[in-house]
Amino acid sequence: GTNNVNWYSLAYYTSSSWTDIPAGPQNIFGISGDSDNGRYWFISKNYGGCAADNGWVDVDPGNTCPWESRYSSKPAIIYSAGTTSVTWDSGSVGTGDVFAVFIR
Repeated sequence: GTNNVNWYSLAYYTSSSWTDIPAGPQNIFGISGDSDNGRYWFISKNYGGCAADNGWVDVDPGNTCPWESRYSSKPAIIYSAGTTSVTWDSGSVGTGDVFAVFIR
């Protein structure tokens, strides 16, 4: 079963507007994300050096890589604005105003 943390994981993924999540790969998929680098609610495809980091969503970017430092207002919500993962440094990255989780 799920608990208060693991429900946000590939194991419990059902659908998304991002078409390439199921095919992967995903190197990080979780609420705690990559907390050492200040990346939470993080779904990352790969780390390949800052210029090649690629993923789908990241809440509260840290400042480990140059692509994170362009968001001066923290917490920042960034996501792939397309239907597939995005290279954070050079791709189509959207920013959000609110990140909410609704349970029913």
